[in-house]
Amino acid sequence: MTLEEAKKAYKEGRPINSFILESLKLRGEKMDLRPYFGKNVIVTDVDNIIYKGFVAVGTIPGDSDDNCYEIDLIGTKQYGDSYFTLTEYEIKSIELDPDKEDLRKSE
Repeated sequence: MTLEEAKKAYKEGRPINSFILESLKLRGEKMDLRPYFGKNVIVTDVDNIIYKGFVAVGTIPGDSDDNCYEIDLIGTKQYGDSYFTLTEYEIKSIELDPDKEDLRKSE
């Protein structure tokens, strides 16, 4: 997958290789999390912890204290109905959860 193909896949909410995501970060490009706002996702963080949940809140760089994209997940196995925040720098990979059709249902 080329970098351009990865960018297109990412914008469409399709999963992409974590190596390519890291490459985008190293180039100073933002990980645009907007395609995932209001959707059920599967997120792997930089410590290889996997979270499945609903992106209840999304924050854009201009509104973030760290000037980066952030998501607040709810409905995760680890945190239940409590909000759990991840910044783009903490996310190794993200994809839409193919098993979830109803926006609010999660594990």
